Amino acid sequence: MEESKLNKVLTELATTLQQAHDSLITTGLKFFCQTHVSTVFKFDNVTNNISETFNVYIIKARSKPIVDMLEEIRRMLMQRMNMKREMVSKWFGDICPNIRRKLEKSKEESRYCIVTPSGNFKFEVQYMDKIHVINLGNQTYTCRRWDLSGIPCNHAVSCINRMKEDPEKYISDYFKRDVYLKTYEFSLEPLTEKDTWPAVEGPHILPPDVKKIPGRPKEVRRRELHEDDSNTSRYSKHGSIIKCQIYFLEGHNISCPLRTQGASTHVEEMSGSGLPICSPREEWSGLIIRERDRRVRALQEDLDVTQASQNSPNVR
Repeated sequence: MEESKLNKVLTELATTLQQAHDSLITTGLKFFCQTHVSTVFKFDNVTNNISETFNVYIIKARSKPIVDMLEEIRRMLMQRMNMKREMVSKWFGDICPNIRRKLEKSKEESRYCIVTPSGNFKFEVQYMDKIHVINLGNQTYTCRRWDLSGIPCNHAVSCINRMKEDPEKYISDYFKRDVYLKTYEFSLEPLTEKDTWPAVEGPHILPPDVKKIPGRPKEVRRRELHEDDSNTSRYSKHGSIIKCQIYFLEGHNISCPLRTQGASTHVEEMSGSGLPICSPREEWSGLIIRERDRRVRALQEDLDVTQASQNSPNVR
């Protein structure tokens, strides 16, 4: 998001929710807005996916005692680091495979960019209804996608092709083979069983008191209402409108406390008319059936009118 659009959004937020606007400014825009995020780390997502992924990765080990849990995590990380080192040897080229796929997508989209050179490695690029300024000298441009991710986007690739250079040269060093190997060059040492470990001086650490709570212990966190839970077999009721099947009104369901009271009042009114009296349950069942039939008849009439209008000859 450009700075001008951000200021417009902040102005609208201050008009509607002043408290939320003040909290956002106090906390800092660098934690929420890509226009203020640092470009050092070459990561264009402002999320906590790393912690979420790690929590899922160790979810089985978390149910064990503290020492066994740490040992399980150590083995998992030891195996993962070795797997990553072996995976690098199968790469084709010097760029990470995922980054290469993103670059290929940018190359495909760069065909629709209109490049206007300005000189000194500066360009004006028009894509769809947007115009951006590219500076290949310091690898920056107004959209900040290249600045944040370290991967040339379609605008930058179009300018690089205009200069007849290879776009892979402009990818950040973070995504190259040598830097990737430095991340996993240190390996965890294997250990023997716990009985052979050297004794350590200090107080004996006891486990915390176990307080048994009712129900089965939860292994995953409780999701918010707006979050999508793809693992469940039930549909979420968030945003659905509940209607009473008796009154056909919103705001309550069939357990409405006025159901029996309303039916009893109607039965009392019918008691002096000489008409046959039915029970409250039968009374409301009849009302539901009549309402259903009325809706079916109305729908059928609409269909008949539509068919008649389609079959009638055009009048000139």
